[in-house]
Amino acid sequence: MKGEFLNKKRVKKINEKLKEYYNAIFDIDNYFFILRKKDLYVISKDIILLEDFDLKDVSSGLYIGELYDDNFLRLSIEGTQLLKFESDVKNVISLDDCSWKQWLMKMDIVKEEFKNMNKAFYIVRHFNNVSKKYDYFGVGLLKEGKLHNYIPKNRAVKEFH
Repeated sequence: MKGEFLNKKRVKKINEKLKEYYNAIFDIDNYFFILRKKDLYVISKDIILLEDFDLKDVSSGLYIGELYDDNFLRLSIEGTQLLKFESDVKNVISLDDCSWKQWLMKMDIVKEEFKNMNKAFYIVRHFNNVSKKYDYFGVGLLKEGKLHNYIPKNRAVKEFH
């Protein structure tokens, strides 16, 4: 299914919402943003360097989330990985090793500390001790002390060795 390319004004509006909600933005200078129904995709601007490429025929791209009326974007795993975060992140939950493994296995996460947090979508991350950086794993809906997992079943890890 083909989609529509979003103009810079619309992409900037999405970035404004991301900055407000997560204190993070997409790098809009290096990507084209494509909307198919509610699904948002990106494609590298380098694609136009291909000889036979026709912008009108684009039916591919990397899925980065689901857009709701330009007001909210529920990000995919890749969507969270493409964000550029400011120093003071908002609405982000860092998981410990045990919770992170549960998350990757498509389990919802229940923690005592979640009970006092607002109902909202939160970006899920885990500190990687090898790279000494955070890895990002999509978003979850925190509601009534439980972080609901949106990882698709076909992407869940079955077991850890």
